[in-house]
Amino acid sequence: MAITSASDEKTRGTPVQLLTALGHALASWFRERKRRSAAKGRKRGFNRALVALFVVLLALFFYLLNSIFSAPAPGSQLSINRLLSYSSQHEIYSAVFHDQDNRITGTMDTEAIGTPTFYADYSGNAGAESELIKQLVSDGATVQIDKQCG
Repeated sequence: MAITSASDEKTRGTPVQLLTALGHALASWFRERKRRSAAKGRKRGFNRALVALFVVLLALFFYLLNSIFSAPAPGSQLSINRLLSYSSQHEIYSAVFHDQDNRITGTMDTEAIGTPTFYADYSGNAGAESELIKQLVSDGATVQIDKQCG
């Protein structure tokens, strides 16, 4: 004598049938999940265009920063030894000491270097600066000091 009805026998299945139905339901769920995520678009990872734009803007920033904070260099560059050599030959007409830039700019005889203007970088040592000034003044050059306050 059966306690269950015939309709219950149809709905019940063997463990293999249950596992098969569970596998199909799970596969369907994964498939639907994949479709939904594909419809939303790819949201993970870096956007290459944004990274490239960031790199370009960073390079532009440092290029402009360098151009703002670098002092202009008019004329030909001279070493301190060459400057003193030209000064002893009385070829330096004028020299301006730019205090904050640690740079000397000036004019000289064009036959010596080909251009009438020059610049020379020197150390910020006060003793060396005073010796340079004394040497240039004693050799007949007009010397000015630009304090560059601010």
